[in-house]
Amino acid sequence: MQPTADSDLILRNLAVEHKLLERAETFYRQSDPRWFFSLAHGMITQQINRHIAAFVHPNALLRLNTHFAETYLRAIEGTPHCEWVSVFRRCDAMSSRGAQREVQRGEARLAPLIAGRLMAKVHISVDLRSALREVGCIPPADFGNMLALMDRGISAGLERLREHSGYRVAGVLGRLVVLDVQAWRNAAYRSVCQTSVPGVSKAFRQCIQERLDTETASLIPYELDTHDTP
Repeated sequence: MQPTADSDLILRNLAVEHKLLERAETFYRQSDPRWFFSLAHGMITQQINRHIAAFVHPNALLRLNTHFAETYLRAIEGTPHCEWVSVFRRCDAMSSRGAQREVQRGEARLAPLIAGRLMAKVHISVDLRSALREVGCIPPADFGNMLALMDRGISAGLERLREHSGYRVAGVLGRLVVLDVQAWRNAAYRSVCQTSVPGVSKAFRQCIQERLDTETASLIPYELDTHDTP
């Protein structure tokens, strides 16, 4: 019999989802390029929460995601480790140059995606490996199936970025970032768990699609205010 998700773990992961999406909105209104990564992270967490029953070992996944995401939340709330400090400095530089119009308009508009890629690399290469070591490796099938939810979450961020930048190229570049993220996360899992990561199973895709077909709510729970940002 497949285990059911622990209610306390679900509540903790829902709190993480809320905090990530809240910080994404705050960063967006402040023209802080960290909004894209925060939004994508929050939407991936939301997808995990919505589809947790589809996983073989839901509690292990909830523990891993909470540990992983809370490391990022601590970083943006004032206690970043040294790798985050370095990346945040680069994000600050992007914000400053954009405000001073010292970069081309196109580069400034794509700053959230550029910052998001830098942030994802640190979060996966450092924080995911640490989470896998400290919390434990979840089953390869569950880790592989998460790719489907990761893709949905990042797609929400890319859609907002297209609206923000007005550039169709944002979507093309975003898909390249998705491939990077997939490669980094699989490498982290192989390194720590000493096994390969399978692809998303057909049964899992069908399961989450059937659930989506019955939902009437939008993928994005609220709209970021696009009118406050030039």
